[in-house]
This record gives sequence, structure tokens and C-alpha cells, in this order.
Amino acid sequence: MVQIRYSFYPSGCERDGWATKIMNRIVIREHILEDLDAYAEWQSDPEIARHLVWLPKNRAEAQKGLLEAIEQQTAIPRRKYFFAIVSVDNAEVIGDVGFTITARETGDCGWFIRKEYWDRGYATEATKLMIQYAFGNAGLERLSASCSLANPASEKVMLKCGFKCTERSESRVHYEIINEH
Repeated sequence: MVQIRYSFYPSGCERDGWATKIMNRIVIREHILEDLDAYAEWQSDPEIARHLVWLPKNRAEAQKGLLEAIEQQTAIPRRKYFFAIVSVDNAEVIGDVGFTITARETGDCGWFIRKEYWDRGYATEATKLMIQYAFGNAGLERLSASCSLANPASEKVMLKCGFKCTERSESRVHYEIINEH
């Protein structure tokens, strides 16, 4: 197994038992500047961008987004929690998962996986870790997520993680999960 040089845990998680929530194949951790290459890769990927109106981004725009994620780590109050998904096998950043607090005890979440890691269950594992963090450490009671109907893989992630469908339109599907303590 490759040794990973950086802390795996979102800020404060070492104190909150986060280490017990690491999956076998991945960990999630706060973003660092060294994540830029991988971060810019998925932010600029046209195949990923076809599902989101705000993508693709060029490297400078991606860097700005990464810096915002890093700045949020020390924001008080913190509103955005986006984490790097790191492979335990090779220490590579393979994606991003996180949530934005949108109202009291409520957040909207999402994830990205680099194309070469698609269809291996990484998004589901990372999303489960993120849900544990959102409900446990961040104190949320509800998370929502949505995706394009043209992106059935993301819908499968939501279903595997326990989200329930709340709305379906001609182009998007909306889900939510409630903290059942």
C-alpha cells in the first residue's frame, strides 16, 4: 500500500472518530493546493461537463474553485464542505465529494470522479463517507442531490446511498436523504 503524505480527515475529524469511517479503498480529506492537477482535470473534462451547465472550466477557473474550497476549511461559519477523494492503493486524487449548507440543518451535495475511475463504486463509497460527515460532524438533518436524467450513474449513486426521489422533471431528477439518527 502506498503511504499518503497528507491528512485524510476533514478539519476536526481526528477528534470525532472519523478514522473509523474510512472505506477500504478510499479516504476523503480536505483539499490542498497539490490537488490542482486532478481537480482541473475533472473540471475541464467535456464528458463530465455535459451533465452540468457550469462546466467545463479552464485551469485558472478550476484553480479559483479549488482555492475557494481550501479557504472554506477555516471559514466561520463554514458553509461549503468539499473534500478530495483519495485512492488508498495509489494515493491519487480520484475525485471530489461534498456539500453546501443551503438552510438551517440542510445541505445540497454532489460528487465528481475522474473518468478513468468511473464504474468502480468510488462515488458511492465517497458519498457514504460524506453523508456520515454531514449528519455527524456538521449536524445536518437533510441532504439533497440532483442530476441530469442523462446521467443514470449519478442517480444510481443516490439510490445506493439511501436517497429518496422527491421530484422528476423532463431533464432532471431530485433526491433527498434525511438523518434518521
